[in-house]
Amino acid sequence: YDTVSVITAALEVDAGTDKLICLGDSVMLTATGGSTYIWLPSYNISDSSSATPIVKPTVPTYYYVASFNSYCARYDSVFVDVRDAKANAGPDKTICNGDSAVIGVSVMGVKTWSPAFGIDTSQLTPYAKPPVTTTYYLTANNGGCFAQDTVTVNVLNFSINAGSDATICNGDSVQLSGSSTANYIWIPSYNISDTSIANPWVKPTATTPYFLVSNNGYCFRVDTVLVQVRDMTLKASIDTSICIGESVQLNATGAVSYQWSPTTNIDNPTIANPIVNPSSSVQ
Repeated sequence: YDTVSVITAALEVDAGTDKLICLGDSVMLTATGGSTYIWLPSYNISDSSSATPIVKPTVPTYYYVASFNSYCARYDSVFVDVRDAKANAGPDKTICNGDSAVIGVSVMGVKTWSPAFGIDTSQLTPYAKPPVTTTYYLTANNGGCFAQDTVTVNVLNFSINAGSDATICNGDSVQLSGSSTANYIWIPSYNISDTSIANPWVKPTATTPYFLVSNNGYCFRVDTVLVQVRDMTLKASIDTSICIGESVQLNATGAVSYQWSPTTNIDNPTIANPIVNPSSSVQ
């Protein structure tokens, strides 16, 4: 008879647990169970024959490790997941007080904005309406990987005032009193002395709203002033003859207030129908 020897050689290769890194980071892999190792793929790895190489993949990657002895070969794999977070808050914006601006261009991950005041994040694209110049921070979190960007919303104090409403008689004129931190444009442009100054004279023939428009290069503001034009046809009593010592009642129409002249021998010179008792002919 004859004999044969059977040698059992144990070889259990373990590539370690799966890893998670952020883009740009590196991680150490750990292989056990063998004596010599070969890692694949061989790029973005510090040493493909080391038991503990450093890898820096740019995309999610499976790394395979193989080990050999005189009798057999074994291999195992480990998955390195690569996550990237991106935050683009967009360019800085300039607005006028009371206006809003769209901020935020793109994000990869769960986004948060700070500070929370003056910003509406309920929409897909947030709107910022801060009362003063504010820098907002956009943070993206993608599975523990973070990115941050900032955007500054500059707020300009811009206001105008067209002045108080006015009432004139037909044929009269009135000076408007506008104020602005920028330029002046008055509309309409007729029956007005100058449409580009703060205080032009206007002479409308009918009740007219005048619009003051101003532009500071970033936004517009509009305010109005109403110039009411009143027509007045004043009529007094017809000429009347009386005897000396008698009195007569005068009657005026067409106005709201009255002033009779002369004020002598008249019971009330500020009413429409005073009683007069002149001692001679009076006009």
